[in-house]
Amino acid sequence: MDVKVYMHQPEGFHQGPHNLVCQLDKAIYGTKQGGRMWNQKMHTVLEKLGFKHTYSDSAIYVFNRADVRIILPVFVDDMTLASTSTSALDQAVKDLSLHFKLRDLGPTSYLLGISITRDLSNRTISLSQHQYTLDILERFGMKDCKPVSTPMDPGLRLTKDMSPKTSSDAALMKDIPYLAAVGALMYLATTTHPDIAYTVGVLARYNSNPGLTHWSAVKHLFCYLQGSLNHSLVLGPDPNSTELFTTFSDAD
Repeated sequence: MDVKVYMHQPEGFHQGPHNLVCQLDKAIYGTKQGGRMWNQKMHTVLEKLGFKHTYSDSAIYVFNRADVRIILPVFVDDMTLASTSTSALDQAVKDLSLHFKLRDLGPTSYLLGISITRDLSNRTISLSQHQYTLDILERFGMKDCKPVSTPMDPGLRLTKDMSPKTSSDAALMKDIPYLAAVGALMYLATTTHPDIAYTVGVLARYNSNPGLTHWSAVKHLFCYLQGSLNHSLVLGPDPNSTELFTTFSDAD
């Protein structure tokens, strides 16, 4: 701990009078400093092992030595390793285990709610949030909704004029979990469903004062997800393309 923190003695564990408190020696889970202290500890260990975080993302560490390269993304206390060298990966796990208690789950197949499927022959990785999608459909009462083929009704143009204009309309919307639904959809859009990113961006414009028409658009998007439950985001080369990269831009 970098500061003095005291806590009541845990229930069932008492030494001396009950009015005595404990001084923490470590930043245990739940303390305000816990996350920062853990990050500092992890960063120090990784740098000691030869990893350097990237400038673009401080949560991604890279180890480079001779012809060996290891990429290590960190998600609080979850991490995975990527390298073309199996022996280098094994050594990295061994080195990390000297500093932390690890659970080596083998090849990454599920991480942060994302299912990961590797196709070595085609050199592709498929990412899916099938279970997460099912969970949010049930959470917002849309698990039995009828599928649709588009994220947004093609003939619909959402505007501020559709927001509540009277106190009774505003009171009605208070019981509708619009903000929570858009937040859940935003996570999906930024991870494995770029096809809904535009629609979620439009819906998020009305987070502060949504109306029933905006909520209907959210439900329409849930119906689209119902129809695309088995879709995956596939990353990998296009065997029919001679270009190294293919990029798209949109001025809208």
